[in-house]
Amino acid sequence: MVETVVCRRHGDRVLACCVVIIGQAAGRVIIVGHKKENIVALVLFQLARMESSPTDLYLPQSLPYPIKLTSIDATPNSTIKRGTRLLSYSFIHFSNGTQETRFGTWDSAIEGDLHSWLVKVGDVITQNKANDRPAVVVIEPCKHGIQLGGLCVLCGKDMTRSVGLLSVHQF
Repeated sequence: MVETVVCRRHGDRVLACCVVIIGQAAGRVIIVGHKKENIVALVLFQLARMESSPTDLYLPQSLPYPIKLTSIDATPNSTIKRGTRLLSYSFIHFSNGTQETRFGTWDSAIEGDLHSWLVKVGDVITQNKANDRPAVVVIEPCKHGIQLGGLCVLCGKDMTRSVGLLSVHQF
């Protein structure tokens, strides 16, 4: 949480700025620059909300619904990264009047700690069901919601190698 913003001035010129932060966000403020007495700094209200927060993950709309969950591949309380296999499923594929069972997997698009599953092995999930309720809850250390020059302003992570982020404010 931002506790104090202190600026050293000489006349109308800002010489230095110090942001005192307590909690998990300590040391993660970026001072971008200044112009006369106005400081352009990314000291954001959201910085105070940097603690971990839960994210509901929904199954992608691109899966071949209906699907049947065949295995849960990531366990609660485990740390997941982008690309970690979350679950496996089966589905019926129709081709030239025949049907066959095929298999697929769903991998994580985010990093964090897997908190809980809201589905179980054996569940048959339709597209409507997938849209209506999340499949898993992940606790993200940072949602990277505000970025500057390819860096997350809140945690400092290089986001130029990250893909699949939505609802991001670019500056």
